[in-house]
Amino acid sequence: MNTRNWIWFTILLLAVALFSGMSALELRAEEPRRAVIAMEMLLSGDYILPKIYGWDYYNKPPLFNWILIFFFKITGSFSEWVVRLPGLLFLIGTAVFNYLFVKKYLSREVALLSSLFLLTAVDLLFYGAVKSGEIDLFLVFLVYVQAASIFHFYQRKRWFWLFALSWVFTGLAFLTKGLPAVGFQGLTLGGWFLGKGELRRLFDWRPFAGFLFFVLPVGGFFLAYAEHGGDAAFYLQNLLKDATRKSAVESGWLDILAHLAGFPFQVLMILLPWSLLLFFGFKKGVFERLKARPLLFFSLVFICANIWIYWISPDARNRYLYPFFPFFALLFAWLAVEFSGRRIAVFIGIAALLAVLRIGYNFILMPLQ
Repeated sequence: MNTRNWIWFTILLLAVALFSGMSALELRAEEPRRAVIAMEMLLSGDYILPKIYGWDYYNKPPLFNWILIFFFKITGSFSEWVVRLPGLLFLIGTAVFNYLFVKKYLSREVALLSSLFLLTAVDLLFYGAVKSGEIDLFLVFLVYVQAASIFHFYQRKRWFWLFALSWVFTGLAFLTKGLPAVGFQGLTLGGWFLGKGELRRLFDWRPFAGFLFFVLPVGGFFLAYAEHGGDAAFYLQNLLKDATRKSAVESGWLDILAHLAGFPFQVLMILLPWSLLLFFGFKKGVFERLKARPLLFFSLVFICANIWIYWISPDARNRYLYPFFPFFALLFAWLAVEFSGRRIAVFIGIAALLAVLRIGYNFILMPLQ
């Protein structure tokens, strides 16, 4: 089988892996909460005030619930597979966007492998994509496009569009999960412009004009929320509380120290098997070669500028780290192509094997669960 056919065969296996078994498990973890809120919105006709069992719900904004409502309407069903379908589609959308984006700045081989590495990182393939009715896969798509907007328009020196489009996706991410979206935006902008020695660009009129593209959708929602009788101030206060509850702000020192020690291993574990390629990152001259490629350097800056928040947060669950996966996958793919000395087919074969294992999980283990 030639490489092209092998690629398409692997993609087919991944499609079967992701979409088979969507109804084998009942909704789990956060999935029932997302589904129930969307169902109550649809059945009540009130799409502004999120409620769960008739009680006001303040922990997350409702954008993902609106997406679920759309799928409920077009399918006419509240089944498990309908709840999980949007997340899977956005995960695939992230992989497709990644391929199209990366091949503009690096090779097709790196673009292809990074998309396959993203889809087959073990925690995402065997957990995140199984419980895709949660909001995290949708958030991955929004944060990745948000960050890609910063890099793409920086390369073209189109400063207004850099801030405008990245703040648009920050607003959408905020309406999905709240304050973490603003953290990603602020830390990425600060880290990137600091790394490029251009912090002054954050203080002219364009960043402030771009910020309006965040204020309009977010402010519009909370204005509508208040007009419908909701307590918008309490809602915002609770979003802040929900974000800090999972951070070092409300954790003990022993928990923080234990997490500081174990976090790097946690990251390596959830990114297996591709995190093993980090071994090549210790070769002489790797950083200099990486820094010479702007997209790779940007990916490293994104990770370093943002991941420290989760490093000092003992309650940082694996799924909170999913927005970093496209950037890790890109770095690992570049290491694989540049330093492994192996043909691309080897890594495609590993991805195919992982897809087969997920198919086996769908049909053998899921029914037993």
